[in-house]
Amino acid sequence: YKQVETSYAQQIDLIRTRAQERQALLAKFDKNGDKQVDETEQDAMRKSPDAPKLASLEQEIQQISNQIDSGRVYAIEQILVQAGPALEEVVKAKQIKVVLEPTSMLYAPPEIDITKDIVTALNTRVPAVQVVPPAGWQPSQEGVQVFQQITQRLQLAQMIQQRQAAQAQQQGNTAAPTGR
Repeated sequence: YKQVETSYAQQIDLIRTRAQERQALLAKFDKNGDKQVDETEQDAMRKSPDAPKLASLEQEIQQISNQIDSGRVYAIEQILVQAGPALEEVVKAKQIKVVLEPTSMLYAPPEIDITKDIVTALNTRVPAVQVVPPAGWQPSQEGVQVFQQITQRLQLAQMIQQRQAAQAQQQGNTAAPTGR
């Protein structure tokens, strides 16, 4: 993902710029100041001369986002192609008879976890990926599904971090004053 962020840095900056422009346009219609555009405000927005500009910005943001997401899916697919062979490599090297998904076990001692070994084998097999898909490339269903799973996990992790930061800030505010 970091490689995608680096390769698509200009597009990411453009999305930020267009999103700020979009927010500035939307702010004109937020008459009650709640930082949201309700139904009445949306009706006014649709009738406004700014409506085409807003639609154009939203379309541009979506197109650029799709381009970046395609780069992510393309990178994921390159790794997926090598995931099976990397697993086989580890299984043969360690003479493992059965591999179970961690979520299907109630308990397992840490020393039987081969995740790090598989990651090492994958890193050897795929030291770098291309993030710009070739012309005419179409994502596989598996690649899109894995991309969606990663995206959901990243969003969940971000929500947890935000919640923890808010709790830490709240706890810091409620601490008893020190002094005399």
